[in-house]
Amino acid sequence: MKALLMDVGNSRIKWGVLDNGAVRRTGHISQQRVKEQGLAALTSRLPRDVDTVLVSNVAGTSFATRLSGVVGMHCDCDVRFARTERSGWGVTNAYTQVRRMGVDRWVAMVGAWAEVQAACLVVDAGTAITIDAIDG
Repeated sequence: MKALLMDVGNSRIKWGVLDNGAVRRTGHISQQRVKEQGLAALTSRLPRDVDTVLVSNVAGTSFATRLSGVVGMHCDCDVRFARTERSGWGVTNAYTQVRRMGVDRWVAMVGAWAEVQAACLVVDAGTAITIDAIDG
């Protein structure tokens, strides 16, 4: 199975194709360019030959709705969005209000745990710098 993985941030949209356990065919585009030129500026760069699209989105529900329709048609497959959870995949979210943690941070923590399965720090230096701790 080939999956298009997308990280939709406030400043940039990044992607890669997960194929046989490795991420290949990566790319990115600024949100400003998408605003100026429309989603066609994004889809013209995306592969079509994928089985599913998995998205981490912090750009809001309106953008997610538009993205889902356009990318779903482009790739002719389902588009699924990650959600921050109370717990899952070996990680427990300590936030009192679970959804206040951005989904990008949640999936980074789940990925870090899957990789090292030990206490670690997840540092993200995107539009904002965040540091999340996972204990053993």
